[in-house]
Amino acid sequence: HEKSGLTVDEWVEDRLARLRNREKGVVAEIGGRWILINNYSSADGGVVSIRTDVTDLKNTETDLANRTQVLQAGMGSMAQGIVAFGADLKLQAWNDRFLKIRGYPEELAKVGTDFETFMQYDVDHREFDLDTPEVDVQNQIERARRFEPHAFERQRPNGSYVEVRGGPIPGGGFVSTYTDVTDRKQAEQDLM
Repeated sequence: HEKSGLTVDEWVEDRLARLRNREKGVVAEIGGRWILINNYSSADGGVVSIRTDVTDLKNTETDLANRTQVLQAGMGSMAQGIVAFGADLKLQAWNDRFLKIRGYPEELAKVGTDFETFMQYDVDHREFDLDTPEVDVQNQIERARRFEPHAFERQRPNGSYVEVRGGPIPGGGFVSTYTDVTDRKQAEQDLM
């Protein structure tokens, strides 16, 4: 127990104190394995300690955390904005480029933010007025709820152009990418 900085006697005393306090739900590394420790009072005043090997679960959790970090790094390095909403139309993932291209404030970007909140922001900021002024929040929600492939370009109120592409996520929800195509649109207009 040199890793913890405790002497053996200190470790034993610490463990006894935890047992006396009926420690529950503690995960500890013991002998290279991860053990879930749950202590319960017995009818005779003693303590029943149930220990469950959760090494496989802990390894899976670590692997998932590592994969998530790689995915976040990849999303962060993209030139496009990317966003994913789940089957319940709640925000699951995004990158900063999505916020920048779409002009959303950072405080909207929280896991679990409703798609409706983004659409209300868009309507309030006249995001759709150039293309389809009749668009309202409910129309956008109904369209999103279909989880269909989508690809279109449109001009934003600030004059920039954005290309939007996306499609359904297995199990429900959708992912969309946003690309600022203003330079390309300007070049096309210059050629006319």
